[in-house]
Amino acid sequence: MAQLNTESKPVSYIGVLILSIASFGLLGLASGQVHSFDVFWQLQSGKYILQTKDFIYQDLFSLAAEVPRYEHCWLHDVIFYTIYKISGYTGISLFKGLIVSLTAGLRVLIARQRGSSWLSISVLIPTFFLSTFWAWKERPQLWTYLFFTLFLLVLERHKRRGDRVIFLLLPAMAVWSNLHAGAILAFPIVAVYLVWQVWQQFSKNVSGGKSQTRSLLLFTGLLPLCALVTPYSTEILTTLVQAPFYGVSSGMERQIFNIDSYPTTIEGYPKYFVAMFFALSLMVLGGGEKEPA
Repeated sequence: MAQLNTESKPVSYIGVLILSIASFGLLGLASGQVHSFDVFWQLQSGKYILQTKDFIYQDLFSLAAEVPRYEHCWLHDVIFYTIYKISGYTGISLFKGLIVSLTAGLRVLIARQRGSSWLSISVLIPTFFLSTFWAWKERPQLWTYLFFTLFLLVLERHKRRGDRVIFLLLPAMAVWSNLHAGAILAFPIVAVYLVWQVWQQFSKNVSGGKSQTRSLLLFTGLLPLCALVTPYSTEILTTLVQAPFYGVSSGMERQIFNIDSYPTTIEGYPKYFVAMFFALSLMVLGGGEKEPA
């Protein structure tokens, strides 16, 4: 055993070196010129919330004055306006780079959890991550990239250890819900892990599987409550109930919540459901990944 530990140390040092160099390079690459067309809107929203100590319930900064509007990303607005007041657009650019780099670092940790070698990580993760360069903008979805990755990391840990660290995702969910509406993505990814856990318990009779399943079920039940810890919880529930009567093509629910995408449906986004199916299939069929070297 001692010999194995000695042999694995150089690999760890090499990995840390690769990760450090890559993170520094990614920080420089991602910290580019601020060019998102939504920055003005978000900075003004953050300024309004901090100055008035109130939240936004109607359109304040466009021609559609007094139209209902719920700022689902209000916390992002406040954070970015605070950064702007302290360090201007330079601070916003560096902060964006920090979020992108942190997201990439967490993806590396997930890959290591699943047994990937440093060689495959150094080849594949930069390739796929850099393909998303077009989306590295100073917009609230940056938080969804980060928190989605954080959820994956903790859920992977729970899949292997079954400890209670997973419950730390509950306050994280409450924060994510106030940063970006993309927090809704937590539900399908948790559902994938829950299905995998149930499959493992009943098909393979895994030791300790019952306690892991119970904790994951409890976590799943509490997750929607944490998602509603926002200033707009009542409005969210009301609009979700009324949304089917609006019709997808009307764009009404998109206007109210200031969201520039349509609801995720099989007709509109078939690739999303295909990706979720393959993710679940891979987890079920390849649940026994090797431990990282």
